[in-house]
Amino acid sequence: MAHGNAHARTRSEVPPAILDIYSSRDEVLSELAMRWANQDLAQEISAFLEGHALPPFEKCPRAVLSRHVATPDNEFNEFIVQSRLLGLSPLCFEFPDDLFTTSNRGKVGLIKMTFHHGAGNSGNARITHLNVVDDLNVCQNQPLMKIRTRWGESLVGFHRRILRKFHATEVYDASQWLRQIGSRAQTFYPKYLAMVSIRHVLFENFEPGREDRFLHDIMRPSLDGIQQRFGLKPLVLPIAPAEEMHDVFWWSYPEGVKPLVVDSMWGSA
Repeated sequence: MAHGNAHARTRSEVPPAILDIYSSRDEVLSELAMRWANQDLAQEISAFLEGHALPPFEKCPRAVLSRHVATPDNEFNEFIVQSRLLGLSPLCFEFPDDLFTTSNRGKVGLIKMTFHHGAGNSGNARITHLNVVDDLNVCQNQPLMKIRTRWGESLVGFHRRILRKFHATEVYDASQWLRQIGSRAQTFYPKYLAMVSIRHVLFENFEPGREDRFLHDIMRPSLDGIQQRFGLKPLVLPIAPAEEMHDVFWWSYPEGVKPLVVDSMWGSA
């Protein structure tokens, strides 16, 4: 599902420190072929993961997106489009037992769903919202998988259900893997990057300003450490154009999702 609707776009200058994280699509395609032909590299990654490799990454190169809960927002839809353009099978890496917090926009967006209706006469985006849980604050510090919608369905189950209406994408619950690796980002992120971006390609949007601390403290040291260890740059591609990562479009839902939410609400009445 491509984003066919015209929409107002928020653009911003992207610092070079963000851009050099990413590879080009041509680079990804040529590098993946060489890296999959290198069996010594596969063994080196396996040794680094210390027995914590996962089945979805063992048979063929994948396009990978990591989100707390897979959901068919515009970002996810574009991830599917870009995966197909590369000829790669998409995989969503999910962490649904993470705790909800109102300070995380992605987690809030699973409950206060934003719908994008294109650009209005003024050129600004036309958006609406639906809350699938009665009170955000009640959810604070609750595992996402334990949160219930206002009609009684699990929040994770609801998002999985609406995802299946649009995509048959494989979703892998990596919660147990994360517990085994270690919950501190400094511990698990290098192993995560080794698994998903040396012989696969990671799709991710890093927003300048919003994520500067994560980029400086976690992402950059992990990227540099992985590159030094394996002698290879991790393969990372943006989902949205880099200069549009602040645009509300990418973390909102297309209009076609809204009736499914409304039907769920009315079906519980």
